Formats: sequence, C-alpha cells, structure tokens
Amino acid sequence: MIKKVFLLCLLSLFITALSFQTAMAYDANWKANQQKLYDQMKLKPGDVIDSSNADLVKDFVPASVFAWIKKGEFVLKLGEMKYDYSHEKAWDEATELNKGKFGLGVNKEVVEKATGQYPMWLYGLPYPDIDYKNDPDAGIKFMHNKKVTECRPPTLDQPANTVWVGENGYERDFHLRWRRLYFWARPGGEVPNPGKTKSFELTQLLLPYDLAGMVILTDSPLDGKGDKQYVYVPAIRRIKKQSGASRSDPSFGSDFVSDDAAGWGGQAETMDWKVVETRIALVPVEGWLAEHPDVYVKQSDNSWKTQRNIPLIAFPWNDKSGNYPKGVAQWCPTSAVWVPREVVVLEATPLDPYYNYGKCVYWLDKQNFACPFKIVRNKAGEYWKTLLVNAIAQDWGDETVSDRYPGPYRTFGLNTWYVIVDDRSHHASVSQPRGEIVHTYSDHIIMGPEVKLEMMRPEYIPTMSK
Repeated sequence: MIKKVFLLCLLSLFITALSFQTAMAYDANWKANQQKLYDQMKLKPGDVIDSSNADLVKDFVPASVFAWIKKGEFVLKLGEMKYDYSHEKAWDEATELNKGKFGLGVNKEVVEKATGQYPMWLYGLPYPDIDYKNDPDAGIKFMHNKKVTECRPPTLDQPANTVWVGENGYERDFHLRWRRLYFWARPGGEVPNPGKTKSFELTQLLLPYDLAGMVILTDSPLDGKGDKQYVYVPAIRRIKKQSGASRSDPSFGSDFVSDDAAGWGGQAETMDWKVVETRIALVPVEGWLAEHPDVYVKQSDNSWKTQRNIPLIAFPWNDKSGNYPKGVAQWCPTSAVWVPREVVVLEATPLDPYYNYGKCVYWLDKQNFACPFKIVRNKAGEYWKTLLVNAIAQDWGDETVSDRYPGPYRTFGLNTWYVIVDDRSHHASVSQPRGEIVHTYSDHIIMGPEVKLEMMRPEYIPTMSK
C-alpha cells in the first residue's frame, strides 16, 4: 500500500513537471534547431575562438567584434542553451489571435484597424506575420513587437551600477535606482492610464555625491510623437523639460546613452527602420543563464525578487581569480558563453536632426526580441561604438496574466549586463543591473509595490531627491 501511494505521488510530480514544461514551451524542436545552427556554422559547443582561429566566426558576429577577436581582446567560449530560450506557448497563442488586427497610424504608431485608435492594452505581438522582404514597414513593426514584449512585467524597481572601464581596468562608477511602469501587455489586463502612455521610466541617481539626487522622468506616449523627458537638478532645485533627442546624450558621463537600454530604449516611431537581413549569429549569454532561466519568487508585500546566489558576472577588471584568457580587454565578458541564434538585422536612421547618433545597426533575436548587438555610427556615418547586451529569461511560476492566459509565463525585458565599447578612444562602460557590483550586491526587485502611477509626474520627482 505504501509503495502504491509512493508511486502515485511520484507520477503526480512527474505530470506536474511535464505540464509546467509544456506551458513554457514555444518550440518543441528547439534543441534540434539549435544543433542545426551549429551544423550550418560548422562549429560545436565547447569550441574556443581566439585570434588563432577567429576566421571561423567571421560571418556570425559583427565586424567590430570580429576585429576584437583578431586582436586578442575577446575570446569566445561557445556553449548551448539548455532550455528553449523563447516566450511561452500561451504568448504565442495570444499572438495568433492578433493576426490582422493592427496597422500603423500617421506617426507609425500601433493602431487598431477597426477603430483607427491606438490600443490602451494589448497582449501578444501586434504584428505576428511580418514580411521581411516586401513590407516597407517591416522594421518598425518588428520594433513595436519588441516594445510589447518588454511591457509584460507591469512594474520594475531595480538598482543598477555603471562602471567606467579603461585599458587598465576600473576607473569610476555610479549607482542608480531604476523604476518603470508599463501599460501594454501587463498581467491582469488594462489599468487606468490617464496620460495615454506605453510606459513611464524613473531614473534616480544615488552615487557618487556629485550626481546624487538627480532624477529623470521619461514618458513614452502612445501617439508615437516621441518621448517626453523631465530632469530634476538638485543644484538649482529646478525641473528642466528636455527633448526626446536628449536620450542620445552621454549618460552621466559614461559611454552609454539612455536609448542604449535593452539595445534600443526609445520610441520606435522616432527612427526610420529598415530590415537588412536575417542571419545566424553567435550571441553572448551569461553562463548560468545558459543553464536555466531566472526564477522570480513572490514576497509577502506582493513584490517579486529574483533568486539569490547568482555567480559573479565576471570581467577581467573585477575577476580577482585571474581565471580568464591573458591579454583580453578589461571589458571582455569572461563568464559568458556564446550561443547560436537566428537574428534580424535592422538599420535605424534618426528622424530628429539633433539626435547625437547617426545610423545604427541592430541585431535582434528573431524569437525573443533581445538585442545582443548594436553598432553605432556617428552623424558623419563613421563607425563609433559597439554595444553588447545580455538578455535574461525570467520565469514567473504562479503569476496569472488573465483568466485566458494563466501562469506560468516568461519575460525578456531585463538584462544581466551591458557593455559598450568606444573603439575610437579604446574605452568602455559596463552596466550591471544584476549580480555582484562594485559596492553592493544587486538584489533585483521587480513588480515592486512602491512603483505607483502618482510618482510619474514632473512635480513629484523633486521629492525623490531627498
């Protein structure tokens, strides 16, 4: 009898685990498809690519990354994803229901074909079937899809750290608290949105002393007319309104700009997007994230925290063990593995003549819309910088989106690190929203109850400076 009960319990656990995996599965053949990509590249997991054999990956990384490998500044450890690195099946089903529902408005914003109005809430990709070869609007439709996927967590509240990294390693850093409030694709459906916006973003500077107290509010409206940005400067005790082009200004003196967030952090409608091609790419994934997705745990105050005991996110400048290839650049992500993915390559030309970047090239994951590479040109069209972004697969085990789409579900709106390399000055900046940072451990909090609509007003942000 005891044996029978034990076997029934074991069978129950197996069925529960199987149902969870099925709910999270997007592509049942993901493992075989990953191997097909490796076969096409004539490479395999475990290969190490350095200056001696760099030509093997010339066709699978941007030209700037290839140049770093040839010079010995980057060494690539090839690996593989141990799970399906894409959204869950229910998201795909919601996307199917959107077929034919959405078009583009006068500002290239997302609109409902039936009403001509922009949606206050939508779930699933608005443009499921993009004709990359023949649709002149394929690029901006792809970027709208990316934006919707980033809006799936309703709120975000996280510390972050940015480090200046030179040829000799660490130089200086600054710390901030970053909050976001999303309206599209958020769990639970539509909520009051009097400002008719896609999302609000609050950036609060914490360290060093000369920057502490500065607060930046960004409003991304649904009408596609560009971001509205407000900055509180404590030295003059004033709120300054800035144009959307200010998001291309250096971020607190670093090599980043605000629009580098998630590869592209601005309004899709402010750029002219052109699809260049689809191709196979080797993209960086933090080693522990290649093994399993991140898992969020609900707290007693209804916020969610990521799991702890995250391994060191290693670069030569912060890895005291010395267990990394000698001669690599201080900003080489040595704890990352490089995996094959299908990407869509897009060119983006700024519509605002005052935008500080020229034409940029984006490599974006075709399935999950993460942006592993951004190649920046200056306004004269000359190559300038390369941005690398490592996306996190985040699993929400028991969160319910709606009655139609119960949990679990997966998001890709956050990242473990960003690296941007200015090849003209041979200097980099590294941002780490997760893991061990310079002065403290980043215990990433998401869906924090402190992120409220009433905070997202220009007149409120001076109170955050205290």
